[in-house]
Amino acid sequence: MKKILALSRFEINILMDNKISFIFSLIFPVIYMAYNFIKFHHSGASESLFLFILPYLSYLIVTNVLYGWVANITAVRENNFLKVFSSIAGDKKYVFIAKFLITLISIFIQAELLAISLEFITRHVDLYLLLKIALITPLASFFLCSGLSILLLLSIRPQPLQLFLTVYLIGGMFFMGTQTHNLFFKILLNTLNAFSFIFNFGQVFVQSDRFSFYNIITLMIPIIMFLLLGVLSLSRIPVSSKFNRL
Repeated sequence: MKKILALSRFEINILMDNKISFIFSLIFPVIYMAYNFIKFHHSGASESLFLFILPYLSYLIVTNVLYGWVANITAVRENNFLKVFSSIAGDKKYVFIAKFLITLISIFIQAELLAISLEFITRHVDLYLLLKIALITPLASFFLCSGLSILLLLSIRPQPLQLFLTVYLIGGMFFMGTQTHNLFFKILLNTLNAFSFIFNFGQVFVQSDRFSFYNIITLMIPIIMFLLLGVLSLSRIPVSSKFNRL
């Protein structure tokens, strides 16, 4: 436990030194959310506000998981720091646990700040909205961190990985609102597109008519796959740089 706490403090220091990342993950969605709310004059009802904030919440979570989890670990590994930290801690699992916890906490705080920003914009305090964000954000982040850990097995340099993640981010946003009544394609969409997964996952929480066998199945199968990928991937992630492994 002491090793995890020490590594967590180190991860917090790194996170705070990289303040520019918050501009992309939090400030941008807040600005765009404010613009769209003012432009389209959405309802101030709790369910309506949650559905309105859901796309921005999806962006916040996916951005943090892609760059704060996948890209960050890849960069640390390719700089050989992951090998050093694992040697000091005695096991790479302590490094991953610390990084995982700090990533989830960071996402949670940013998500709540996003919700508070919306309440400031609407001039309406909604504790139910904060509660829903508090419930959905850790769960969705946990599942995505687990599933996207498969990318950590790729033998790829940080720069090409950044490009790949950016393309995935843009493509995911483009297809986020895609709806289909085909069970297979719905499962495929929720599995491959993190945005669609969070969007549909959130809708099931707040809309009673969404809580159906069809929607539960299209979410549970991706969740099971994410968890399996996480278990299989994390034990196989190399700690040495790509160049040292060749």
